[in-house]
Amino acid sequence: MYLSCEDSLCTKALLIPMHLVPLPDLTGFVFCIGDGFGVEQKCMDGVQYDPVKKECNVGNTNVTRESSPCSSSPCKGGKCINIFAAATYYCMCHNDASTRNCELPYCERSYSMHPCVRGLPFSEMHKVYEGCQTFEDNSALKYVCFCRRPESVNETMGQLWYGSSCTEKIFVTPCATVNSEEKFPLGYTDKGYIKCLANKFYSIESCAVNYVWNYKTKTCVKGEQDKKDHDELLNPAVDA
Repeated sequence: MYLSCEDSLCTKALLIPMHLVPLPDLTGFVFCIGDGFGVEQKCMDGVQYDPVKKECNVGNTNVTRESSPCSSSPCKGGKCINIFAAATYYCMCHNDASTRNCELPYCERSYSMHPCVRGLPFSEMHKVYEGCQTFEDNSALKYVCFCRRPESVNETMGQLWYGSSCTEKIFVTPCATVNSEEKFPLGYTDKGYIKCLANKFYSIESCAVNYVWNYKTKTCVKGEQDKKDHDELLNPAVDA
């Protein structure tokens, strides 16, 4: 198969999607969009591309900033690079994030921004919080918090307490009373489900984006299920 110059550069570089490769004469760069394909972007006449700064030395093109992909400042904690030829942008992250807009995954955020302990003094965190699980970008469920058992509840082997935050209502998995593999709805959302495994083990799984858990078919389905049906199946909840 014949590869264009820009596709050839992306293939040879073996780069992951959303990376920039300088043109050999530095008159512009190639925006690699994945699978060995790229889109060429030329700098203005007389301007060369700087591989270190990853930008044209004097502006990127003659397109105004107001109409540029970066005009909305989408990069959180990173530098935005206009990719006009692809009608998109690329974020150079300065916070070690690897996400599209340099946003740290929910579970890696600092204490003040952490979703599982929001509003709780740092000295009280250990009393309610145990852990956090982040899901892939194409998942409907973004994260889940694992919380400590409430003092008002007797300990039962195999139980796990979870929720969208350990400072709000939390829920208990039903796996302690299940002897075979079975799937159950999450207590606070229909974007995922609980998978009970043998020996009281469990996993919390997410549906794909735009899909929800259907308790009747025990699968993720496209669209929304009846809220009343889901509410009737919620796991027992307690105040954290």
